[in-house]
Amino acid sequence: MTTARTKPLTFAEFIEQYPEDGGIYELVDGEIIEMRATRA
Repeated sequence: MTTARTKPLTFAEFIEQYPEDGGIYELVDGEIIEMRATRA
């Protein structure tokens, strides 16, 4: 997910926009970042 934003996302905006595609995402410096699942 890539979108051009002029201001960082707030946590509330992150929750509203959280992708529901089964991926793992984190809010980092106001941006939604897709995380890779780690396996041991």
